[in-house]
Amino acid sequence: MYGTSCMSAKNVRKWCREFSEGRTEVHDEPRSGKPSLSGEVKDQIESVVHEDRRLEGRFEMSKSTIQRLLNKPGYRKLCAR
Repeated sequence: MYGTSCMSAKNVRKWCREFSEGRTEVHDEPRSGKPSLSGEVKDQIESVVHEDRRLEGRFEMSKSTIQRLLNKPGYRKLCAR
């Protein structure tokens, strides 16, 4: 099958190499490292957003990280005018 829905040649070569090296599944392998945000921090941010909409100074993380977190449960950015 050709077109926009087919895998790129680069990815085909990558997967062929992975399978020739012994990989047996196409599912993602477990990753090491900590999650980007813990469940406790997520809960804190969600509770604070209901009290005060200005989050920049309350948490030691970037605005984009906070915005990405809040987009998941359905919050969206609103500007006061």
